[in-house]
Amino acid sequence: EKHHAAELRIYDLRGGSGRLLVPAPDNGEPVNEPQFSGEGRHLYYTEKVTPSSPSRVYVDANHSNLAVMRRDLANGETKLLIRGFGSAIAPQLSPNDRRIAFVRRVREKTVLFVYDFATGKELPVFEGLDRDEQADYSWIDGYYPQYGWFPDNRHVAIWGKGKLWNVDMDTGAAKEIPFSVRSRHKITVPPRFTHDLAPKSITVRAIRQLAYSPDDRVVVFNALGRLWRKQDDAKPARLTRASTFEFEPAFSRDGRKIAY
Repeated sequence: EKHHAAELRIYDLRGGSGRLLVPAPDNGEPVNEPQFSGEGRHLYYTEKVTPSSPSRVYVDANHSNLAVMRRDLANGETKLLIRGFGSAIAPQLSPNDRRIAFVRRVREKTVLFVYDFATGKELPVFEGLDRDEQADYSWIDGYYPQYGWFPDNRHVAIWGKGKLWNVDMDTGAAKEIPFSVRSRHKITVPPRFTHDLAPKSITVRAIRQLAYSPDDRVVVFNALGRLWRKQDDAKPARLTRASTFEFEPAFSRDGRKIAY
């Protein structure tokens, strides 16, 4: 099954059929979150490097499921750049092409990391992010909301916990980016229905285990966990006054006794 498979294509804004940049992986999983390098030669993206489980439901996000890849668009050479426990997703290349910001799951937290091309080191920077979506069993086109570097090649603007943050990728210091929005909302009054949870009387919708007397004038049945007796056109009445549950009534052959 390859219904999760995806490829990366490039299209001219003026139209056309586009062309293939990255084919779908052989494991039938998606590639997504593409980012071009500054010179336009390399493409960075996220690839699902492990196949899904047979159930396609449970995904352990602390395993190494996704990786950041780099593809040379001149010769097609592809390199697995960043991978590890908690995966590597949402790559963002710095303007000077020297570092990559990416997101990783660390136990129960989603953490912003930075990768340095010169040293190959991967360092955690900021843990105030919301939960990423790499454990979602459905096919998605992004594992964390878009974010990006400032022109100074040091700071990153990223969303987390309902706020925008200016994160120093050297020190890990984060400052909230204040913003305000003018908006108009139309409030619709929703329909609401009341339900009496303790009515004085209820209508029984289901009866079970009917037992007819030999003369067919009396029927005993189970409803609400008790046995009820109905004769001819009279209203049903409790057979006993017991407080225990009662089931499976059966008449004696002479119709004078009931076993249950």
